[in-house]
Amino acid sequence: MILALLRRIFRMGVWAGLLLTIAMLPSSADKLSRPFSAARLIVAKKAVPLGPWAQTMIVDQRLKLTGAWEITSGVRGFGGLSAVLLARGELLFLNDGGALVRLHGAPDAAISRGIIAPLPGACGESWRPGDRDTESMALTPDRRGLRVGVEGSNSLCVLDYARPTAGTRFSPPPMRDWRLNSGAESMAMLAGRAMVIIAEGTTDKRGVRVMLWYAGDPADPATPLIKMLYRPPPGYSPTDAAFLPDGRLLVVNRAIASPVSFPGKLMLVPAFAPAKGMIVTGSLLAQIDDPAISDNYEGIAVAPTQGGATIWLVSDNNFSAMQRNMLLRFTFSEKPNRAKP
Repeated sequence: MILALLRRIFRMGVWAGLLLTIAMLPSSADKLSRPFSAARLIVAKKAVPLGPWAQTMIVDQRLKLTGAWEITSGVRGFGGLSAVLLARGELLFLNDGGALVRLHGAPDAAISRGIIAPLPGACGESWRPGDRDTESMALTPDRRGLRVGVEGSNSLCVLDYARPTAGTRFSPPPMRDWRLNSGAESMAMLAGRAMVIIAEGTTDKRGVRVMLWYAGDPADPATPLIKMLYRPPPGYSPTDAAFLPDGRLLVVNRAIASPVSFPGKLMLVPAFAPAKGMIVTGSLLAQIDDPAISDNYEGIAVAPTQGGATIWLVSDNNFSAMQRNMLLRFTFSEKPNRAKP
């Protein structure tokens, strides 16, 4: 994601781009450009006190922000979190340097312990950041496989969830002509039914993004495919997605307002029957732009609950001292949350 961000920011102004380049590159080069081995790690979560903005940011009252944390670790390679997943009692983070973090225990625990490990060589041609730009991940509909979107090559890294130390790479034909650094930023799984991949960039004057609906595993050439389109809010790009159990789709969308300002919109797309050429769009759940928590949100995960779901968002700090890895927790209920007087 670093290269894509820099290109966009340079369009906003050479000096703005230069400032961000200076802030980002020394750290990212040190953490991403050399191979590293699997290591145990401790992740600290520092709670951010919720102010009045925690309510005013909410547009749809079925949603409520219930926690916000800045997450850090001193272990080399941690940071740049571009995707999040909850599975089998683990909290997983993917970073955009080709590393997978697996944490045990409650996702909102003040301290979490786990492992950080590089994804296998099949996920990247080299250790240069652009070759291991892993931006999205999702389980396969049978929950056995893990698929990782490698944006720099418009491909998928094909892994077994229980043993992600070995894998292969597959380039789905519809993704092969996508623009570099504008590819599979969003990936979502609907259990037992489908996987969806949404392109970050657009080649359409309407501003829509290509959306691929696979009735199964996209890494299997025989899987039926329906090509659709997603329309993000004007000025925003989709950065990740996750399904609610009933087929509604949550999509995180991000804009770039300044070198270190990334307003976000969380959208809810109604459940739909996929059809060729269909354009889907969503309604706004929350506007994520208050300075207390605003950052570059690129990952979303959903945990079903009785009558609703817990939604987790994570931000990518691009290994920059000017940004944060933030973790947000929302509750979503079919009964609207009523603000206390």
